[in-house]
Order: sequence, then C-alpha cells, then structure tokens
Amino acid sequence: MFKFLSRFGVKKKPQAEIDFRADCKLIRTALRKRVPLQIRLKNKQSSPQYSSLLIDLQEQSRTLAFDCLHPLEANANVSIGSQFTVDGNLRGLSFNFQVEVLDIETDTDKGTLFHTSFPDSIYTEQQRAAFRVSVSSIRKIIITIISTQHPPQQSFLRDISATGFQISIVDPKNTRFKHGDPLKCCMIDLPQSEKFMCSAKVQHIQHNDENNITQVGCRFTDVTGGDQRIINRFINNLQRENRRREQGEDFDKAKNEKSNTENLP
Repeated sequence: MFKFLSRFGVKKKPQAEIDFRADCKLIRTALRKRVPLQIRLKNKQSSPQYSSLLIDLQEQSRTLAFDCLHPLEANANVSIGSQFTVDGNLRGLSFNFQVEVLDIETDTDKGTLFHTSFPDSIYTEQQRAAFRVSVSSIRKIIITIISTQHPPQQSFLRDISATGFQISIVDPKNTRFKHGDPLKCCMIDLPQSEKFMCSAKVQHIQHNDENNITQVGCRFTDVTGGDQRIINRFINNLQRENRRREQGEDFDKAKNEKSNTENLP
C-alpha cells in the first residue's frame, strides 16, 4: 500500500510527527474548554497539588503557557528550569505529562504566566485501558519493585498491557509512591516464562479507603525487543484464556437453560 502511495509522491509521515499532532489536538481541546489542571513541582521533596489552566499553545516553537498557580503563594517556588508534572481530565480521558519552565512573565494583564517546553509525550489512561488485560481475576502474579526512593516491595499484578501495568497494594501505609517516580527495576514472575525485568515510571495513584487498597499504574520505560515479545505473548495467551472462560460460562448457561426448558410440564 505504501509502495503504491509513494509512486504518486505521497509519503508516510514519521511516527514522531503523528504523535506530536495528536498531542497538539488534545492540548488545543484542553485549552479551548479551559480544563482544570493539577500541577506538581517535580523538584520539590513534598509535592502538593496546585491548580492552573493552559493559556497558550505555540506549535511552531513547541511551547506552552500556563496560568499562575493557585494558591498564589506557590508561584514563589517556581523558577526557570522547574519541572511541572501536569494532570488533567478531558471528558473522562485522564491525561498527564511533564514540562520544563523556560520563562516566567510577571508584568502581564493576566498575572504571572509560565512558558514551558512541549511535553515529550502525553500519557492517557484511556489509551492503555483499551488494550490492557485483567490478570487478578485469573491468577496471582507476583511483581517485585525496586526503586531508588523506596525499599524493595512485592505486590500482585492487577492488569498488564503492551505499554504498562497496574498493581494493587493491600497495606499502603508504608507505600510512598508519587506520580512520576522512576522504578529502577520491576521483576514480574510471568507463568511459563523466565522472570521479566524492566524499568517503569509511576503514572497514576488511586487509593480506596473502604478496603484500604492502593492501585498504582505504571508505564514501561525501558523494554527490549525480546522482552516486548514476552509481554505480547503473555497478553495474547491471557486474552485466549479469557475468551475460553467466557465461552465456557456461556455454554454452561445455555445448556442449563435448555435442560430447564425440556423439564417444564
């Protein structure tokens, strides 16, 4: 197909350009709809959330502009070179990304403005959710997480996709994972294969007070081609196992309904 198009002078766009256009579309929508944003300062040990809005997008220079942070006293902690971790939600689509402050405008009609770099990538939870496979409902798979910020910790794998995974921590009192934390080494003991090791990055954290469980979503950051094939093969096997279970349940249900119908007077 691509050879056919190339004969007429139509070239396929590089993947980086396609991703950039998609990210620009999301940011333009968030800008137009004035989506509230939660911002953390990555270079601070304690990372409270501050509120802000997107003010401008410059595609040619690949820069963004953010409104001043709220509460206002937080703006004094921002300097050129500070890194923002940005979280937002657009019509049920959770997204987050990181940017660096390039310039600060203080004498403007709109108050303080922060001009930042364009994010290298934007992580959207809905994209991963569309391709992830639940693991906890089938079997318990142990994952060991080694981080430079925290002691080693073991947990159970909740779900997995080609780009990331989610774990459930039953006793989160000693868990201090934060958004953006790098996980130096994650060892996943996949069945019928060797232990899979990779590095990852924390993308979202959700705590359930009722059952005292914390769910931590992570994105793979360093996966070799061989390891990616192991992940994909495991996901495909899980999907087939899920389908067999669903078809078996449907078959048993239909069989029982037929038997009950035949026994009716």
